Amino acid sequence: MAVRSEELSYVSRRDPLWKRWAMRGIEDLSGRRALLPIYQRWKHTVAGASPRLMGDLLDMIGTRLDLQAQTWPITAPPELPLVIVANHPFGIGTASA
Repeated sequence: MAVRSEELSYVSRRDPLWKRWAMRGIEDLSGRRALLPIYQRWKHTVAGASPRLMGDLLDMIGTRLDLQAQTWPITAPPELPLVIVANHPFGIGTASA
């Protein structure tokens, strides 16, 4: 199955031509083309079928997540505020599943 042009991209057909050209160049230089086949395989074989949705994706791209017992789960005294910042933590998974 062919990948739609909007998948794994920050631009769409509605964006101006200059923006599409510039962003596609940046995305391709950043490795987007290499990730597209992996993404398609994940989308059609893992998404919606595996309880390890994101873990399987990390395995497919060769990324190991190693959480140390003393740092996870995060604990904070209840009287202190806790702020968690994430950059697209499940963006690819929730947009495609």
